[in-house]
Amino acid sequence: MLVMHFTGGQDFKSWVPDGLPKIQKFARDNGCIRIESHGRAGWEKMWKEYGYKKRFVFYELPVE
Repeated sequence: MLVMHFTGGQDFKSWVPDGLPKIQKFARDNGCIRIESHGRAGWEKMWKEYGYKKRFVFYELPVE
């Protein structure tokens, strides 16, 4: 599993079309069978276009 924590960046939508194939190649070349990406719920719409599927929702509790 290739895990991409906090996937994003400046002009995210502009680099994904060229960058994602490179990330996929890196994953394949290193024996990964899946790519896992963490991010906010709103990204589901964009990632869906590239074949990603939402698997679960992550919750956090601030320690105060």
